[in-house]
Amino acid sequence: DLDLPSRIGRRDELDALLAEWCAPQTVAAVVDIFAEHGLPACKVNSYADVAADSHVRSRDMLQTLDIDGQPVPLAAPPANFSRTPASIRSRAPAIGEHNAEILAELGYAADAIEQLIADGAIGPVSG
Repeated sequence: DLDLPSRIGRRDELDALLAEWCAPQTVAAVVDIFAEHGLPACKVNSYADVAADSHVRSRDMLQTLDIDGQPVPLAAPPANFSRTPASIRSRAPAIGEHNAEILAELGYAADAIEQLIADGAIGPVSG
């Protein structure tokens, strides 16, 4: 029974002991044993785990969008409404994709925008 500062001071030692104890066991076994002793623990899912999860799939929490000819799974809008279904309509803009449009709206002339790109003050479209 160490106080918090003492436990924090020995964190590396504790991490090493836990790593050694956990290594030969499955994640499920570790979570179960911790639960039996009243210790909070859970599996941290990888993106692949989340994408394969039956609940995620049944709720359409991932939607596939074609980006540059490649299907890319993306997190869907968080709420599902029966009469107004939400979906991902387009990809996020590439870095710098709207630079010229925004600067033009701010009053910059086309030649001034081209000069900013030439000077390296803003980048060209990267995607």
